[in-house]
Amino acid sequence: MEGVTHRGQDIPSEVIMRVEQMSGICGEVGLPLSAAALQFPLGRREVHSVIVSAKNPDEVSRAVDVMNMPISADLWEALKDKELLPENAVVPEGQEMRLPIGARCKIAKALEESATAAK
Repeated sequence: MEGVTHRGQDIPSEVIMRVEQMSGICGEVGLPLSAAALQFPLGRREVHSVIVSAKNPDEVSRAVDVMNMPISADLWEALKDKELLPENAVVPEGQEMRLPIGARCKIAKALEESATAAK
């Protein structure tokens, strides 16, 4: 992937390779990388929510969907085994994380419904 940029800056090939590897591992268990990316910060006790930027109700809906996808501890371990996450990275504890995430996502879903109704 030559010439990939973010905000006008070239993304280093090492970063692109890591993202592709992470995406491949997530794909092997049927998850989009976005699910792992959005849920990963919630492994830390200090993090109580993840704020997602969305341009329209469809993006809000997609974010809600991936936040509610169950992620097993095996995914996090696979990412650590491939050295894509540090061995000591604090990760969500699988199914136990789903209830708090789901509760937060109810707010997002209500916002989505409100935006759709306003159209």
